[in-house]
Amino acid sequence: KQGFQFVSAAEAARGRTGQEESEWRMPNLEGLPIKVAIDKLAAHTSRIKVHGSGFVADQSPKAFERLKGNSECAIYGRLYSE
Repeated sequence: KQGFQFVSAAEAARGRTGQEESEWRMPNLEGLPIKVAIDKLAAHTSRIKVHGSGFVADQSPKAFERLKGNSECAIYGRLYSE
């Protein structure tokens, strides 16, 4: 009923105060489009670094690693034609 709400990154980070210590597992992002991978990570952390474009070729931390709170994650993309 409320629809979408647009907030700044700082406001979104403040709203995650209960998630700082929650434990989660890094999803397997390999082969996904970069946009989809970002959406999956954004549910757990706001600290996402993207290198490249296209589809995810590698990720850090590796798939299924246990992480806590707002952990930093990196995804490395490349086009299938490369």
